[in-house]
Amino acid sequence: MQISQVLLAISNALHSINIMSMLSIFQFIRDGIIYLIEILLSLLILFFVFSLLFFIFLSERSEEIYIVPFEVNSGKKKYNGKIISEHLIAEMRKIKEIHQQGNRIYEDISLSKLIPDTEKFNAKISNMGYLKIAGMTISVLSIFNVLKQFGPLKGQAQTIRGNLQVSDSEINLIALMEGSRSYGWDINFKIEQSEIENEFSKLIKDLAFMITYDFSKEEYIEKKETTEKRMMKKREGIKAKTCISFKYFTQAIDFYSQYIATKKLESLKNARKSCIKALEEEKNYRILYNLFCIIGFSYFNNRDYICAKDVFIRCIDLETENKYGFIGLGATIVSSDLQEEAFDKSERNKLNQIDQFVWNSIVKYLYQLNLYDEALKAVNKALEIDPKYVVALVNKGALMGKRGNNEEALVEYNIALEINPKYISAWYNKGLSHAKLGDYPEALRAFEKALEIDPKHVTAWANKALTLCRLKQYDEALKADDEELKINPKDAELWFNRACHYSLINKKLRRLLI
Repeated sequence: MQISQVLLAISNALHSINIMSMLSIFQFIRDGIIYLIEILLSLLILFFVFSLLFFIFLSERSEEIYIVPFEVNSGKKKYNGKIISEHLIAEMRKIKEIHQQGNRIYEDISLSKLIPDTEKFNAKISNMGYLKIAGMTISVLSIFNVLKQFGPLKGQAQTIRGNLQVSDSEINLIALMEGSRSYGWDINFKIEQSEIENEFSKLIKDLAFMITYDFSKEEYIEKKETTEKRMMKKREGIKAKTCISFKYFTQAIDFYSQYIATKKLESLKNARKSCIKALEEEKNYRILYNLFCIIGFSYFNNRDYICAKDVFIRCIDLETENKYGFIGLGATIVSSDLQEEAFDKSERNKLNQIDQFVWNSIVKYLYQLNLYDEALKAVNKALEIDPKYVVALVNKGALMGKRGNNEEALVEYNIALEINPKYISAWYNKGLSHAKLGDYPEALRAFEKALEIDPKHVTAWANKALTLCRLKQYDEALKADDEELKINPKDAELWFNRACHYSLINKKLRRLLI
């Protein structure tokens, strides 16, 4: 009896143990399944996030350029890699802005896709550094760029990274562009310790010029080939043959902009020096011509005729077919005390290239500046070349009239009309001179001659009407007003003149009634 009870107790105990074991096993399996599900869910979430980020990366266009913070190898904490990259970005942006002032574009800088923001996703990937796989070190960005080739927007984004090395006597700045195109830049200066701070900013500016020049040049070549294949309009492209000439030209534009803003002659002087340096680096850098001419005319307006002469001589050397250099040189000669003997042989040859037509353009330029005496010297130069140049004769008469010598002006107009009786400006100006002398019948005859040649000459009709009023032929004056208003009915001044003529008629009627 006792044995059976013991066996029963043992059997119950074993049964209890089996149940507990089974429950523990089931609980362990359940916990394992839950844990496995949690792991799978986590992996699924990570995969989704990674896929989303990778899609963003694939969607970023490859034409963009990213500039990441530079590495700095210097014992001095004042050099900061992020500040260096931001400084470089600012300089590159400034270069582009300098060449695109207002509606004028000097050099075609291809940095429209520049995205120099270290917060961009592509830049963050670049900052993730490198992975070590099977003993090899591979850039995380390189892995993404390879994968990106299979994306909807194939191609690698351009990323610029760099390194600054500073020692007691040397400063070295290295930059590398990674992507579909690879570039490397290395600038090295051996300087005194006290000069490092001053040269550091210059170093970054030089790097900005090198990057901008190389990228714009390469971008132009690629797009030129593309447009040729697609028969599209070609970009003009950057014209500088060297980065140095491009840099000096950019500095010249910047200095001249400062001169326009401040009117400081030092800025004008620096602009001229930078243009000269650009020419010394690249003799046929023709895009300089317009800026150089503007600088020359600025010197002329400041009555610095020596510098003006030097600039215009260089302009003519650069482009012999363009007349503006000759106009500036001629205006400088007649406005200054410079004699032709003061010029060397090559410079005198340039003076001899100024024909009567260019001298006449010089007359117009000086006339607009109210430099009538200088303009008279220029018109005499034109007549020395061609005494029968009718345009110059009429311009000489107009200048005589500006000086109050209307009798002498009439002599010039009469000579012009003997050569070309149908030259309308000669008749018109002759009428003005007669009117100024009070000879209204002759003035009326001259204006009528002008209108026979050109019946739509509005100012001739207007002056005929005024002359008729002087002759007290008011009804005829109103008829002349009607003719000019038919040609230009929206001219307020013509309507005002007509009102004045009506007023004169009313005064005449009042006198008759009294």
